[in-house]
Amino acid sequence: MGLDDRQNIVVVGGGAAGGGVVRGLVGKVDHSKYRVVLINPRPFYTYIIAGARMVVSPYGNLETNAFIPYDRALPADKGELIVGTVTSIRRAAETGGHVVLSDGREIAFAFLVLAPGSIWSGPLAIPDTKDDIDAWITTWRAKIENAKDIVIVGGGAVGVEIAGEIRHFFPDKSVTMVQKDAHLLNATYPDKWRLRVDKMLRDGGVKLVTDDVIDASELSSDTGTVTTRKGAVIHADLIIPCVGTRPNTDFVCTLGEGVLDSRGFIPTKPTLQLPHFPEIFAAGDVLAWDEQKQMAKANGQAGIVASNIVSMTKGASPGAVYKGSWELIVITFGPNGGTGYFGILWGIIVGDWFSRFVKSKDLVIGSVRKTWGY
Repeated sequence: MGLDDRQNIVVVGGGAAGGGVVRGLVGKVDHSKYRVVLINPRPFYTYIIAGARMVVSPYGNLETNAFIPYDRALPADKGELIVGTVTSIRRAAETGGHVVLSDGREIAFAFLVLAPGSIWSGPLAIPDTKDDIDAWITTWRAKIENAKDIVIVGGGAVGVEIAGEIRHFFPDKSVTMVQKDAHLLNATYPDKWRLRVDKMLRDGGVKLVTDDVIDASELSSDTGTVTTRKGAVIHADLIIPCVGTRPNTDFVCTLGEGVLDSRGFIPTKPTLQLPHFPEIFAAGDVLAWDEQKQMAKANGQAGIVASNIVSMTKGASPGAVYKGSWELIVITFGPNGGTGYFGILWGIIVGDWFSRFVKSKDLVIGSVRKTWGY
């Protein structure tokens, strides 16, 4: 079989899950028969964990280091990177099919991996081209530097980390966080740790407004104040929305009814295959799995998908299964602080020293770059 006759293993999405699948396939698949095709809107991997610090400060040169080329992980003789956006999937009568890109191109696949990740809002809604990204970062840094009273809408991990970065690099600024629940984060985590996160922010000079909401109509307020649903008036010359994500799966519904659940996530078998499409897999943030969406879990899912595809290319049945993961999270509060929770044993809670060592200091950017060969 010539190189041009090889079948495609198409991976949609080059984030933690999709990138992990690519790396797993490149090392194990028979490249005389198959080539790995990665389709991603950006020509580089985006280390989204660096986003909260990157939009606040030039510390760590993240505007350069957090965007990593795919070339060393996906050599030209083993696969191809296609920069584009998938808008639909056309499955063949028996197996395989084509993905259709926004520019009309159609890419055939023998196997397909759906790992398109999440759609972000606010500062982490990062554009696709490097020029636009540079402008985006410059704009957000200027907004934050020029603001006096900053209100962060949403008390999840991203909001907490942005608050910590602002208080570290701009300690004179007023930062208020509005959270719909009684405590920061969500009920996945025990109250004993959520209370600790609350205390970390208050001790760091962040004002908390809990059990309250800022409606979308208030996000564009230019009056110098913002009013919560309960009527609290907060000074704000900058409002930063950090209200979570949604799965980037609109195109997946073209496979047919029932492929997505009511929230837009993709149900799978334990092998991470779609129930009615054995050659199509899903991984990462789009999985309809009852757990928090995190990079560490995506890496594990990627290994399962890659292993099962390699088995199927050899005529064997997919044997690797995903059993879920215990919850773990480390949240930074600037480069020197943070806290974490590990949902094992009795529930282990860690503080500033451990958080700084494993994440806060440099966001493990060096290790991430090595993963991609840099």
